[in-house]
Amino acid sequence: MILIPVFCIGGGVLVWIIILVVLALILLTPLGVDLSYFEGVFALKVKVGLLRLTLLPRKKKEGKPEKPKKPKKPKPEKEEAEAGEKKPSRFPKLTLSDAVELLGLVFKMLGRFRRFLSIDRLTLHLVTGAPDPFNAVLLYGTLNAALGALSPGFHRAFRVKNEDVLLGSDPTPGASLAAEGQLAFTWRIWALLHSFNCLLFGALRWYLKKRREQKQAMKEQPQLTEQKG
Repeated sequence: MILIPVFCIGGGVLVWIIILVVLALILLTPLGVDLSYFEGVFALKVKVGLLRLTLLPRKKKEGKPEKPKKPKKPKPEKEEAEAGEKKPSRFPKLTLSDAVELLGLVFKMLGRFRRFLSIDRLTLHLVTGAPDPFNAVLLYGTLNAALGALSPGFHRAFRVKNEDVLLGSDPTPGASLAAEGQLAFTWRIWALLHSFNCLLFGALRWYLKKRREQKQAMKEQPQLTEQKG
């Protein structure tokens, strides 16, 4: 009795349902990045759904004999002359206002990206040290005040599931600053695509607007030269 509704559905409709289910599963797949620095070793891991990949540290491979490089063929004179001629760039020149506008688009994308970001683990262990123990204590106080000032805004901006932040001071003369930590965060594929598409379409609108302005300026330039002449 359970399979009767499935057979009643047409083949084309069933295919579309399967495609939509697969797309939904792909868009809801979690993507994760795990950055850590412990005992002087930097590690980078990437998670895609149930798949976990370790990018750093890389495993050492056995040395392979290097292949001899082939000598480059000399370019003909015509090709060198054509390469020397610079073609007019299709990309408009950036001004300060353009750079500010593009940075605004990037900040908007980061704002959208932040809303969908989930910090799974945040670990930060800092131990201050200096040749003079007095300077180590001063550094401890400065870092403690900085963490206290930045913490409220950071927690308003991001959701942190697991947090471990410790700050200490080593009074031993000649000690140095020691740090270790971990940052693991996750987001969904659909959130990443949404943020990237907003940036892409915003940059495309900016590019088309600048191209129209460039073409209009090129049309007006001969008229200005005629009026001057």
